[in-house]
Amino acid sequence: LVQSRVVHLPYRQWKLEPALKVSETDDFDVDDDEEGCIHYTLSLRSFDVKIQVCDAVCQLLEPNLPDLYLKEMAPGELLYALFDRGINVMPSDADAVTAQGYDEGVSP
Repeated sequence: LVQSRVVHLPYRQWKLEPALKVSETDDFDVDDDEEGCIHYTLSLRSFDVKIQVCDAVCQLLEPNLPDLYLKEMAPGELLYALFDRGINVMPSDADAVTAQGYDEGVSP
């Protein structure tokens, strides 16, 4: 099965927001969880990709891909794992030009 590299482009929006660390357990200890993280949300055409960044470790929060959900990974490792599953969040300049809805010189 082949999917276009630009199927999710152009992105609708992105945001960075401070957050407390999401973990697999529901236990919340103020002393342990006091160190915050950043949640990076990238809104694609039909769904969101949400990544938790704590120190130099990234974890996928959305979409809920069972083999990647909350798995601690280096940033590049996570981005390539998403790419291997058909979610391209690393477009090249050439990808942007061929994306549906792209107008040269106009911000999406």
